[in-house]
Amino acid sequence: FDLDAYGRIPIVHFFQWAMRKNELMRTRAELELYDSGGDGWLTENDLQQYVEDLLPRLPALTGLLEAFVHFYKVTAVRKFFFFLDARRRGRIAIKEVLCSPILQELLDLRRPDLSADDLRSNWFSQESAAQVYDDYLTLDADQNGMLSASELARWRDGGLTSHFVARLFQEVNTYPNREDGMQNEMDYKLYLDFVLANMYKSTHEALAYPLTPNPNPNPNPNPNPNPN
Repeated sequence: FDLDAYGRIPIVHFFQWAMRKNELMRTRAELELYDSGGDGWLTENDLQQYVEDLLPRLPALTGLLEAFVHFYKVTAVRKFFFFLDARRRGRIAIKEVLCSPILQELLDLRRPDLSADDLRSNWFSQESAAQVYDDYLTLDADQNGMLSASELARWRDGGLTSHFVARLFQEVNTYPNREDGMQNEMDYKLYLDFVLANMYKSTHEALAYPLTPNPNPNPNPNPNPNPN
């Protein structure tokens, strides 16, 4: 706080600080309710449940179709784990979630007065999540729920070189094709990591991409035709 000549602070500044402190404590208490391990950490499932329960309190997400809720949760939670789970342990400390601007970006959707530009630039908005999901479905030419190297190469009208895509598929933990088990493919979560790395190119996490995630024998389920 800035002190005046008598060592005092404006009441309005103290009030704003108290309000922010109260909001932080309330949010921490809410997040702790989803700590399934009781150890101060949240898994993907924990955070997805938090996001699902938060939806009715976010005016910006009014009208979100039930069929899209699952993929919205996956999309939303992936940003937390891309930036806050650098070691790919599959969990995030609650204190890190609270200190991250990512949580505030999500909670901004509580405001009913967000402009169209605000919504377009917010990863958690319905418009943004639907666009990412639509792009994935468009790339998935054979509609098997995952992306092959040739399908990903079509991203942004074919802006990726074959050498880049081949190298990317060598580095990330892809999954065997369900049809022949030969061709490795990328599921929706890995695609979200790829999108986030491209959106935030100057961040430490993007510069360290691709980060190999924990082995997962059950890739993200086959996306249904776009419910939006």
